[in-house]
Amino acid sequence: MTKFKIETTLESMKGNLFSYNLKEHRILRFKITEERVWIVTDLDDFNIPHSEAKDLLGKFLPIDEKDPFLPSSPIKHTALPQTSISENAAKLSEIIMGNIEKVKEDAGFIPQANAINDQLKSLIELGKAEVESLKVQAMYQKMQS
Repeated sequence: MTKFKIETTLESMKGNLFSYNLKEHRILRFKITEERVWIVTDLDDFNIPHSEAKDLLGKFLPIDEKDPFLPSSPIKHTALPQTSISENAAKLSEIIMGNIEKVKEDAGFIPQANAINDQLKSLIELGKAEVESLKVQAMYQKMQS
C-alpha cells in the first residue's frame, strides 16, 4: 500500500466508528512518516510500519452509526436432558456405598454385592447409550436448523 493510498484511506476513516478486535474505535487522527503510520483512536494508539498498514486497516470494520448493531438476543437457558443415570445418581451412590460397607462388615455379602455390581454395570451401559442417543439427536437438530 503506497503512502498516498494509506493517507487517503485514513482520511476517509477519520472521525468514523469502526469495530476492531470486538471493540468500537473512533479514528481521531493519524500521522504518516516515510517509514511509519501512527493512528490514534479513542481507545488505542497504533504505530506500525507502512508494510502492515493494509492488513491493519482491513481489520477495521465500519459501523453504521445511523443503524447500529442490533442488541444481542438474550441467552436461552435450556435444561439438560435427563438420563437414567442422572435421574438416579444419588440413589445409586447410596446403594454402592451401602454395599461397600456391608462387604466390609460381612464377607458373606460378596455374592449379593457381585450381582448388584453386574446390574450397575448394565445401568451404566444404558446411560452411555442414552448419551450417544442425545448426541445424535442434537446433531440432527443442528442439521435441520
